[in-house]
Amino acid sequence: MSQFGRFLRFWSPVHEPMSIRTSLFRFGIFFLLVFLIILLPFLEAANAQEILPFNQIKRGDMGYGLTVFRGEEPERFNFKVSGILDFGFAKYFVVTLSGGPTDENGVEIIKDGNVFGGMSGSPLYIDDKIIGALAITGQFLKKPQALVTPIELMVNFRTTALDSLNNFLDSLPNAGFFRKGFAMPHNVRQLKAGESYMACEVWDDNSDFCIGPGGTVTLVDSKNSGIFYSLGHSGLSQSGIVSVPFWKAEVITTMPSFALSQKLLKKTGPMLGTVIFNSPFGQVAKFGVTPPFIPLTISIENNFRGTLTREYLFAYTPNMGTNISRTLSGTERLIDNVLDTEAQVRIDISGLTQIYFAGSSEELSAVGDLIDTFSKSAVISNIKNIAVILSARPKYEILEFKKAEIESITENKNGLDLKINLLAGNGEFFTNTFNITVDKKYLGKKLGIANGGEIASKILSGLGSNGSTVNLLNSVSDRNALYLYFMDGEDIPKPDKLTALVISLGSGYGSDPDTPLLTKIAPTLDGNKTPAVISNKEGMEKMDSNNLTDGWKAQPTKAPIIEILSKINLPSKNYLIKGNKYLVLTLMPPQTESQQTQQKKKRKFWPF
Repeated sequence: MSQFGRFLRFWSPVHEPMSIRTSLFRFGIFFLLVFLIILLPFLEAANAQEILPFNQIKRGDMGYGLTVFRGEEPERFNFKVSGILDFGFAKYFVVTLSGGPTDENGVEIIKDGNVFGGMSGSPLYIDDKIIGALAITGQFLKKPQALVTPIELMVNFRTTALDSLNNFLDSLPNAGFFRKGFAMPHNVRQLKAGESYMACEVWDDNSDFCIGPGGTVTLVDSKNSGIFYSLGHSGLSQSGIVSVPFWKAEVITTMPSFALSQKLLKKTGPMLGTVIFNSPFGQVAKFGVTPPFIPLTISIENNFRGTLTREYLFAYTPNMGTNISRTLSGTERLIDNVLDTEAQVRIDISGLTQIYFAGSSEELSAVGDLIDTFSKSAVISNIKNIAVILSARPKYEILEFKKAEIESITENKNGLDLKINLLAGNGEFFTNTFNITVDKKYLGKKLGIANGGEIASKILSGLGSNGSTVNLLNSVSDRNALYLYFMDGEDIPKPDKLTALVISLGSGYGSDPDTPLLTKIAPTLDGNKTPAVISNKEGMEKMDSNNLTDGWKAQPTKAPIIEILSKINLPSKNYLIKGNKYLVLTLMPPQTESQQTQQKKKRKFWPF
């Protein structure tokens, strides 16, 4: 007998005799199932949150809102519509708040503090129909008043970019282990309207630390419970598609102020998902997906009894490089200000050689520049790890460039042999002489002397994110040292009767001669020991103009040619050499025999 036949046999009232009780019981279950099947579409429709349109709301209407004042559970407060603003594309209600919970003295929290920061996104209802989200308030207000963003604007402000990002997020696993041991919980507890959340651009997975906006969930999508809308205003500096993780938030306390009161929030529990869209009318977030992020490990040595290590995590945003630089500079302040700081930095990037450099704490800002150069997308995690070691050390002696001159120049079959003298001082003086052989092609060219940090800045501002750039950056890995370099585009006009070799001084730093470079000269792709030359034709990566996720990353239009010719060793690691003077020296070519004879025949006149 078929399964369908067995089903009919079980429920049919005209089969083998059975007790009346059993027959009625089975018939009752059958009737209940049929009733639920018929009623299910109506239950789903009833479960969807009804919306009261903007054009049906008038001055004087009253309703209630939901927000968290303490802990994690939303509580009710009341409101009255005080006015309506219609700016065309943007529309708002003006509301006056009242009621709600009281503090330990029996005073209404809202009456004591007016509208609190962190209430953004709090849903407002009239006759249980949602009208919008509490969004904007002012400072020093006498009444708890605010602007409300209509729910239609929050839900309908969607672009094709949002659909593109949804396709990316849908391809991520909803559960399971993620990079760096991250695991998305299998049973994600989805937030409900009125609950608090925090979106973190920077966070520490082992503490409450979080830098990012906190707000309130406004509406969970009735068609897709994995999506919610919040804030009612922009919460991040980047508009459009974003990729920032969020957590449920606990309200520790409310902090009334005459200027602008605040909720004190902290993230709690596991990461719940990702904010995927940021618009002028609020945020869109998705549960159960993990965004790409960059881990940064910072260790401080020689300043505590033991090494202090901490890991920070950074979401892929346009502020990522700035956030990393600020975190590093903030950590560096933990070192006693009577000492200086040496930094060692290592950055791992997918498909490229590890970037390494070391120098004074002033070079920490370069980490953010590196991240901005090599992070091309808000959703493609190509930077795998950053490790920074900060070491306390005695103060550097700051010297200023005073002079640079070429003592001699000779020509051989391999090129030009130069003997260059440098002078720097600041109360005491330091001199250094070094010899170098350069190719004859540099005769008449402009060469520069600068520290590794300054040259790295030129590399980052002029070249693309490719392997050759990494090799060139690593060739100036001792950022405190001075280097002789050539940069295409810095040529000077040649005099009519002179062939010039020009030495120009950039600002520089001293270095420890015992600190080895990764290579004395920049390695080339073929392994030959010749200076690395980076041009626009060598692997300059091009952006796909159709890739919507690359819109916030600017790329250089033309790549210069940069060559590192020599490292200049300084006598002590205690020096940092700086200077903002630029000297230009012109060398005359060797004199011919006829020119020397003519000079000897010239008569000398002496004044009386």
